[in-house]
Amino acid sequence: MKLSRRDNLAFSGIEAAIVLIAFVVVGSVFSYVVLGASFFTTQKSQQVAHTSITQTASKIVVRGDIIGLDTSGAGNISIIEFDLALPEGGLPVDVSTINLIFSTENQPPARLTYVHSGGVASPPLFGLEPGSWTIISSTMPPGTTVLNNVQHATIAIRPPGPLQPRENFNIQLETENGALLGISRTVPSGITNTTILY
Repeated sequence: MKLSRRDNLAFSGIEAAIVLIAFVVVGSVFSYVVLGASFFTTQKSQQVAHTSITQTASKIVVRGDIIGLDTSGAGNISIIEFDLALPEGGLPVDVSTINLIFSTENQPPARLTYVHSGGVASPPLFGLEPGSWTIISSTMPPGTTVLNNVQHATIAIRPPGPLQPRENFNIQLETENGALLGISRTVPSGITNTTILY
């Protein structure tokens, strides 16, 4: 009678198969996680690119000079006027939704209040309350405040306080899409009723 030989070869094969299956499962899960992360990264990249394009296309620009008015004859600037427009190919912007932040060396940043005027100076331009702004004229259709790239709007700002000669001021305009426009000027030493601000 022949004795059967005992060894662990069969068990080693099963163990190797289990380890191989475990590696395949772990590799599949890892690849799924990597693919998911790459899809998420791709979506985020597309979102950032789309947001950047939208913000760039919604950019507003100042057309022409920035004018300071001395409405009281006291030798200071009480009203600031300038024209807003869009660059070529820019997306329409609702001017009434623009946030204006005004600051000087002596005045902390303050958000100015929009006063609806219907495109004309109503209330009267000189009757603007300190810390407010309005649209005094525009080429936009009557009753609308949406600016497209063939139109412009003239903005009047009444700073929180009058601007003295040689005083620096900053105006930051932000559209509802997040596009920013910064304006920095200095009041000249000689102020007339209408003064160009550089």
